[in-house]
Amino acid sequence: MRRFCGWLLVLIVLLNSLYTSPAPVRAQGFDFQQIDAFMSNLMSLYDIPGAGLAMVQNGQILYTQGYGVRSTESGEPVTPDTLLALG
Repeated sequence: MRRFCGWLLVLIVLLNSLYTSPAPVRAQGFDFQQIDAFMSNLMSLYDIPGAGLAMVQNGQILYTQGYGVRSTESGEPVTPDTLLALG
C-alpha cells in the first residue's frame, strides 16, 4: 500500500508540473488520451482494478475520468462519480 501511495504522489506531482502555467489553461489544450494511456499503464503495472482521476487547476475541474472496475466480482465500471475508499 505504501508503494501505491508513493506512486500516486509521484503521479500527482508529475501531472502538476507538466500542466501548470501562469496563464489560465484551457481544457482543450490537454492531450487526455495520453493521460488515459498513462493511467492504464500504471494500473496494469501495479495490478490496480479501478481508479479515479480528477485534474483541477485554480479551483476549476479540467478533467475527470474513471478507469477499470469498482469490484472484480461485479465488473461495474469506475465512473467520475464513483466514491472510492481512501486509506
